[in-house]
Amino acid sequence: MLKYINAFSLFMILVIVAIYGYTKVFKDTKTVYVGIDGYLPPFSSTNSYGESQGYSVDIIRQLTDTLDMNIKFRIVPFSSLNDCIKNRTVDIVIAPFDTSKEKKETYSEYTLPYYVNYPTLAVRKNRNMTDFNKYNMKGKTICVLNKSDILNLIRLNFYYSKIAVYTNSQDAFEDLIHGKCDAIADSKSSNSYHVTKHKLRRIAIKRILPNIKGQEYRIAVRKGENDLLNKINYGLFYLNSTGVIDQISKKWFGSGAEVDITQSDVANAKQESKKYLSFL
Repeated sequence: MLKYINAFSLFMILVIVAIYGYTKVFKDTKTVYVGIDGYLPPFSSTNSYGESQGYSVDIIRQLTDTLDMNIKFRIVPFSSLNDCIKNRTVDIVIAPFDTSKEKKETYSEYTLPYYVNYPTLAVRKNRNMTDFNKYNMKGKTICVLNKSDILNLIRLNFYYSKIAVYTNSQDAFEDLIHGKCDAIADSKSSNSYHVTKHKLRRIAIKRILPNIKGQEYRIAVRKGENDLLNKINYGLFYLNSTGVIDQISKKWFGSGAEVDITQSDVANAKQESKKYLSFL
């Protein structure tokens, strides 16, 4: 009897070792290639040691830890990131794509959002205003970064204000601090990143034009990779519900990511991916 028990125990040990070995080999060989722009701070950049860093990079690394995936970054210019998915040199791309307009991509599907961006004004905290509109900003100087979308937005909505155009945030913030302008118009991500990076405690970031829908940044996944898409969506839901996404956002921007992902969102996205497969 003892002989049979020992034989059974040995058999079970061999089965466990085989399963572990298979899992380990599969995990080590199944690599997800991630396309990023290495010169796009604060979302992704390369430090002096050649390491990838940034908000998007931290999100992906946290996702892969949660989902138990192996990843390799491939640094590609922003203008070529979508082509990488088309050419199948990467599996996913994480970059500040504006997917709010739900544009149809031939080669990509988009995950649930991982960051929401919108136009803001950076102002000195001693200002008592809570609302910023064309009337209470009349005659005041707004420093605007030379970005066509922000510049057009300010010209259209703050035509009673004086506008000074800047090529970089550093000069704009110096003039704001020294009273040469009353506010800096830029995206939430850019303004918040500069304030956080340089620890400008006397500067506040205020949302303007709340009627304008924020830009939802999502991860692009190659079409047909529905299992990967659903895994990432579940991972984003988990990171959002546990507060990890907001923690990463506060590290880079000093404020939360302002995403709201529910189990229903994950389930609906999974159903949409099934519809795509059935269509094929």
